[in-house]
Amino acid sequence: MDSPPTANGGSIVRSATAGTPIFVNAWVRDPQGRPVAGAEVDVWHTSGEGCHENQDPEQADMNLRGKFTTDAQGCIAFRRVKPAGYPHTAERSGGRTHPGVFERRSERRAASGERPRQAVLERAP
Repeated sequence: MDSPPTANGGSIVRSATAGTPIFVNAWVRDPQGRPVAGAEVDVWHTSGEGCHENQDPEQADMNLRGKFTTDAQGCIAFRRVKPAGYPHTAERSGGRTHPGVFERRSERRAASGERPRQAVLERAP
């Protein structure tokens, strides 16, 4: 992915963007639950109107995107806006990992508020 490197705790809001400001913490752990330090995590989120920056000409290039490196506790943190929901389809699946580094295990629910989505990244065998 080509998201811009962003410091932990930094903002991925790069232009005026509709939505409620929120702060996100996420952790990368190995299968035994130990933190994975130095993992690269690329995030790409939607606006409060449910659009990625490449779908909305009003958003700046790379808005709501960032590339983070986990700290010693396997944590990344960033500021963003609360996204609007959109229907889940194969073309709009969440999460992306690089083969051979992580395998993705996830549970995804509709973003209508019924249950939060969660993704757990585990080191591939």
